[in-house]
Amino acid sequence: MYLAVIRYPLLLLLLLALLLSPLLAATLPSVSRFARLDVQHGLSQATVTALAQDHSGNIWIGTQNGLNRYDGFTVTVFRPDRHHSHSISDNFVTALQVDQHGVVWVATLNGLNRFDPKQGIFDAIPMQPQAGQPQNEQEDVVLSLHLDARQQLWVGTHQGLALWHTASQQMLWPLSTHAKRDLLQNNNITALSTDTAGQLWLGTPQGLFR
Repeated sequence: MYLAVIRYPLLLLLLLALLLSPLLAATLPSVSRFARLDVQHGLSQATVTALAQDHSGNIWIGTQNGLNRYDGFTVTVFRPDRHHSHSISDNFVTALQVDQHGVVWVATLNGLNRFDPKQGIFDAIPMQPQAGQPQNEQEDVVLSLHLDARQQLWVGTHQGLALWHTASQQMLWPLSTHAKRDLLQNNNITALSTDTAGQLWLGTPQGLFR
């Protein structure tokens, strides 16, 4: 009798598991749902370094050899063109961000670019700091981008942290104290993010800073 009492609940549990397993499987992501997009489909290069989606649903794909825009059907490739003053500044894309106005910000190893979807052109953003700010050398290498809750664009470079000032259309170097400047302004800022309190976090080869 004791074995029978145990056996039936176990059978019921097994039956319930069999009935629920198709429902659980349907809710879990399946690896088979992934589709590959590579150079055979028009991608400029196989090593993907950055991703972003614009307001029209296009997927922007940064690689080590060109910027790509994928509309779900075709891939459009953007590369530097010395005959076109409004082309992207470099082939190696390191980071991508899309702001509230639909502007695509493109970080490269040769500067920061702004793509206006309405005009379909790139504008190079000057990285030289404004008057009164510390002068950095070789500040064109941009490694990371982050838009905070106020839509401020933070720019991580291989010479430290910068902030794009929309009103003046200039790049600022916001670190105020000499200690912070000495610590970070000669350091690669490879990652940027803000937490729920609005605190900015900086990833570097020397560790994490805030």
